[in-house]
Amino acid sequence: MESNALKTLLIGFGDLAQRLQSLLPGELVAIRRSPRPERFCRQLDATDASAMRALLAEDFDQIVVTLTPSERCDAGYQRAYVAPMRLLVSLLAERQLRPRILFVSSTAVYGQDQGQWLDETSATEPTQYNGVRLLEAEQVLLNAGLDVIVARFSGIYGPGRERLLEQVRQGLPISRNLLAFSNRIHVDDGARALAHLLRLTAPESHYLVTDSEPVLLGEVVRGLANALQRPAPSSTAGAPFSGKRLRNTRLLASGFRFLYPSWREGYGLDKLEPS
Repeated sequence: MESNALKTLLIGFGDLAQRLQSLLPGELVAIRRSPRPERFCRQLDATDASAMRALLAEDFDQIVVTLTPSERCDAGYQRAYVAPMRLLVSLLAERQLRPRILFVSSTAVYGQDQGQWLDETSATEPTQYNGVRLLEAEQVLLNAGLDVIVARFSGIYGPGRERLLEQVRQGLPISRNLLAFSNRIHVDDGARALAHLLRLTAPESHYLVTDSEPVLLGEVVRGLANALQRPAPSSTAGAPFSGKRLRNTRLLASGFRFLYPSWREGYGLDKLEPS
């Protein structure tokens, strides 16, 4: 089927999905817990069985899941990710539907924390509740035998997500470990990657959505401070060379190209105004 004839359901319509929707041709329906002004966006809870049953009767070609928890705790992640995916799988089986499902997960599913290089084949042994629940939600979808793509995002940054930049600008101490490796993806590249994965005819089941330069957080902080002509903030934490380093080789091999291949382009170091 031509992409401009596809009917897409967005389960969750936050910032990432809002950026994605402008990249998707064809008919679009979005749902979220709170109202939005867009005509195609409906106020609907993805755990409401009767409402979801009626919605899926509209027969979507593809479903993109970009949910967020209302509470940052184990129960909140279970309600936000695991419960909706269990319901979705059940309702699709009930109607014998097989749309492509693109599920936005997180690199929190990897528990490694000693600077290891990781890719999609690395062991998933999360140590925190968020990674545990996201991995459980992934497995609910994959075990159902559906056409599923899991996009594991590293830390999203960009417009509206500039906390680190503002900390450096204001000279505030950084509570995170500056000697830890960090991984990130600009929100616009994140949306572009999702649109790209939906267009693939024979995708892999998992992709790491992260830029091309894992880097020590301290290097980012120093680079931002230099560009802003500010003293580099201090850190209140410090175990050396922890964290993980993520490879995006599979995403690049699929044909994706970044607008912001590293934090330097993403933060626009050459355009930052000294503060």
